[in-house]
Amino acid sequence: MRIGLPFKGSGVDVTGLTATSPRVRKGKTFYGAGTDNEQSGTMQNVEAVNKKMDINETYNIIPGYRNGNDIFHQSLETFYGTFVDPGPGTQVVETKGKYAMYDVIVLEVSGLRPDVIKYGVVVGEGEGAVTGTWQGFV
Repeated sequence: MRIGLPFKGSGVDVTGLTATSPRVRKGKTFYGAGTDNEQSGTMQNVEAVNKKMDINETYNIIPGYRNGNDIFHQSLETFYGTFVDPGPGTQVVETKGKYAMYDVIVLEVSGLRPDVIKYGVVVGEGEGAVTGTWQGFV
């Protein structure tokens, strides 16, 4: 690309030029900031990047001229949510390393009254906790 340069007396007026060597592609010549002499660019060409990114990974972009063909992509396993029906024992919903598309819904437990829970057993946590008072035989 060629542009016209304003002349000032017998020379070129370079006071408004801002290009510098690191901002011009290597091998290209230009007139720019700091001198009225022809300068050479030093910006390196950078090969296109095709990178699969892990979850929360960062990538430091290498400075230089890029052709616009860089590709960064992710392929995350998805989790479509589920309903958990409380019951005896521990229940595990496998979500490690997955992207949740919907909620995990824990169903309500009805009928939790102190008189139907074994004496001294605490069900729940915090303000919603219920301590059993039942002392009998089944």
